[in-house]
Amino acid sequence: MERFKDKQDFETRLYLRGDQQALFKGSREVIRVAAECGVVKVIFAVLPAKNSSPATKAE
Repeated sequence: MERFKDKQDFETRLYLRGDQQALFKGSREVIRVAAECGVVKVIFAVLPAKNSSPATKAE
């Protein structure tokens, strides 16, 4: 199996997105497998809940 870390011409990034229903243990497993393949940059994003109101800026 050829690993991503053997490639010198690009930097691999993993983008993880989830919502409030996403289980962290699932994310942890994805991160573990990515690390085994040499992916060291992980970017997390959380999607807002469907019923949540937008954040308001305090003045």
